Amino acid sequence: MSISPDEFKKGETKNSREEIVYQFLGDGMAHSLTELENEVGIIRPKTNEPINTTFTYGLDKWSFRLDLDRMERDGRIVSKQIHDKDGSVNIYYMRKEFLK
Repeated sequence: MSISPDEFKKGETKNSREEIVYQFLGDGMAHSLTELENEVGIIRPKTNEPINTTFTYGLDKWSFRLDLDRMERDGRIVSKQIHDKDGSVNIYYMRKEFLK
């Protein structure tokens, strides 16, 4: 599969996870890790799924976190742990350009 010079320069192809996240974060709001996972299609398997499905889900989550970490290192997005109303702590992501 060949890619365009622009895709080569950016280091990602059209409709890559990174591009989907970047576009999704284009609303200027911070979104939780769970929201981003759902947006790119990483959905928690049901409890009665086979073990290999659960294992694949775990690998997908881990790989996606690496993608987000790389985007953060590149200066495209920022993350922050936020304490929610229910007392839980979640990681939220935002495009760096919207952070004031």
